[in-house]
Amino acid sequence: MSNMLASDLANPEFVNPMNPDNTLGVKFYSKPLQNNYRTEQEGRPIFDDIDMVRITSPGDQLSVIDTIATDHYKNRFRRQWEFYTSKKEGDQLLVGRTPLSSWPRLTAAQVEELRHMKFYSVEDIANASDIALQNIGMIGGMGGSAFRDAAQLYLRVAKDSTVAQRAQQEVDTMRAEMAEMRAQFAQLAAKNNAEPIGMPVQEENQEAPRRGRPTTPKE
Repeated sequence: MSNMLASDLANPEFVNPMNPDNTLGVKFYSKPLQNNYRTEQEGRPIFDDIDMVRITSPGDQLSVIDTIATDHYKNRFRRQWEFYTSKKEGDQLLVGRTPLSSWPRLTAAQVEELRHMKFYSVEDIANASDIALQNIGMIGGMGGSAFRDAAQLYLRVAKDSTVAQRAQQEVDTMRAEMAEMRAQFAQLAAKNNAEPIGMPVQEENQEAPRRGRPTTPKE
């Protein structure tokens, strides 16, 4: 029986610097896949977001594994999996907040660096404590305190812009409603002016009034 070497891929705990997994390109991602059972039950296409893994070998375009991320792959590529799940956690924490990627001051590399330190939104920077800012250090040519001030300024300007835009939208909506009301009144007035005024019709059995002096009844 052949001896299993420590570098075998069957060993998920392999930590030797010569680990062949270190030469692979590994990417976890989410992909919508159709749920056949729920599709059949509800009578319409139903999809679930499934965690997938794509494994490539540098220089070999034919050796590509693209499959569902089972526990085997999560354990085998634990570092990549933890990075992927931390990004997913950040996406959930972004609800109602401003993503760092939307701040023009930051590069893509700086955004990833901040996400690694659990800063996912501009609000996280704007509300950061002095101790948390010390962990950031210098970024974007600024120290922690100046970086926080820049984040607060960006959010304030963005809020003012949003308020102004919303006010303009309300004015435009009001103008459109008033124009529609004026059009309805104009149509109603035109309809009333177009209808002829009815003349009273004399009944057939009604005797026409006589002209001249009224006759005096004889005694």
